Amino acid sequence: MQQHRRLIESQAGIVEFEEIQKIRKLAEVEFQNARDADLDRRRSKVLQWLSPASSETIQEGCEKARSEYPRTGEWLLTDDKFSKWFHPNFCSNPLLWLSGIPGAGKLQLTSSSENVY
Repeated sequence: MQQHRRLIESQAGIVEFEEIQKIRKLAEVEFQNARDADLDRRRSKVLQWLSPASSETIQEGCEKARSEYPRTGEWLLTDDKFSKWFHPNFCSNPLLWLSGIPGAGKLQLTSSSENVY
């Protein structure tokens, strides 16, 4: 009888062990899926952060600002040095360095000079 009892207990132990193994494998799969989803989310955020700004959106914002303040940046376009530099047939150095604090209007100036020539 004791041998029969041990046999039944060992069978029960094997069934329990197999169930535990199944649960463990399911937990591993769920963990891997959650980890992959988190990595995809992080990659997406980094790619979004590194992607260039939409120049069309920026240009539209500048056009809106120019329509509200129509003479914005005209002083630059009428400046002799700028006109000589900007003219496509006579430009010897295609580099223009604009410096200023954020919000000073550098982007407005560059976008207002877009349709001159």
